[in-house]
Amino acid sequence: MYILIVGFGVLSINAVDSSKALKQLIWISASLPLIIVTCSLNRTFYERFSGLFYIISVLLLAGLFIFGKTINGATAWYSFGAFSIQPTEFSKIGVALMIGNFLATPKLEMNKPSTLLTAVAYLAVPLLLIKFQPDDGSVLVFSAFFVGLLIHRVWMVKQLFIIGIIFLTLFILGIAYTDLIQYLHNNLYILLITTLCIILIIFIIFRFIFYIKQSTLYLIAILGVFFCIGTIFASEAIFSSLKPHQKDRIEILFLDDTDKKIRNEKNGYNLYTAKSAIASGELHGKGYLKGDMPKGNIVPEQETDYIFTVIGEEWGFIGSSIFILTYGIFLLRLFWLAHRQRSIFSSYFGYSIASIFTIHFIINIAMVMGIFPTIGIPLPFLSYGGSSLWGFTLMLFIMIRLDAERKQILR
Repeated sequence: MYILIVGFGVLSINAVDSSKALKQLIWISASLPLIIVTCSLNRTFYERFSGLFYIISVLLLAGLFIFGKTINGATAWYSFGAFSIQPTEFSKIGVALMIGNFLATPKLEMNKPSTLLTAVAYLAVPLLLIKFQPDDGSVLVFSAFFVGLLIHRVWMVKQLFIIGIIFLTLFILGIAYTDLIQYLHNNLYILLITTLCIILIIFIIFRFIFYIKQSTLYLIAILGVFFCIGTIFASEAIFSSLKPHQKDRIEILFLDDTDKKIRNEKNGYNLYTAKSAIASGELHGKGYLKGDMPKGNIVPEQETDYIFTVIGEEWGFIGSSIFILTYGIFLLRLFWLAHRQRSIFSSYFGYSIASIFTIHFIINIAMVMGIFPTIGIPLPFLSYGGSSLWGFTLMLFIMIRLDAERKQILR
């Protein structure tokens, strides 16, 4: 399936720019020795030297501020002539190996706060370096490492994960319904009555339906109500603190991108052309190399972040659906490999890389279709770029190597 997806990626890139497709083939050829070396090393090697991999990845990220090259406003690349390397793609491997090794420490108690704090500390160092580049897309991708902590039941991760989802949902609602929030702000008595009604409903449900009498649960529920209301009202203040381009990318989701004024703006133009390219493919698509958008160089970054627009235009709804289904099977396979591991180290690494692939896949396609704000992250094995290709290839084949030795580990 790896060969199938990578090959389809080259074909898609070739539809946009044949010279870049040739470069991608060079990166693919150069990855073959990496695959051979990766598969020849055993599990103990990755576990024993996980600390070294982590340190090297951190040093490479830190070195960007001295030797790095700035592209599109982010100092995230080392440049070597016509080629560039983005160490962020490799730092994901170092972090996954390091936290996996830490969780595999003998007699480590998962239900202690120190376990979560240590894991977060390992994650925070590269995360801060990436944030200062700045590369917000990669910062978001690093949230995948919490999935492994959640699966292994590390202290409070489940609760924090739920709170984070609630906060994000309420934050978006606070932005989407600005007029309503402003109305409640100007009419505090209505807000007070609404809040008291919600608390009363919770009390009735707790007391007369579930027969709950613990005062602690009532207190938590009341605090939860105030947390939700406070988050909604704080959304505007938080939103105002974002950078202009970040605000534009969120606002465009709630605007009519067919409006000519919005279309002419940068973010509106990107989203409009991307959605137009996908829609133009209709049911069956226009056929390979017969798309109009790639020829006219209309969609920005079409060979990288917007590569899915090529699939949508040339292969249509049917082809896009087959692609999404195939990739979905690939992702499920990764999670299945992670699930059947017998060691905590292999299991955590597996869930981490499966989550990273999934986040890249979902967010990339969602942003192209206008469901998620535009964030510069590639579609694994499809988007043009040597760093992402090598990074994802190493993740995949390290996992394959770890899985090959799972039967040698006693439960």
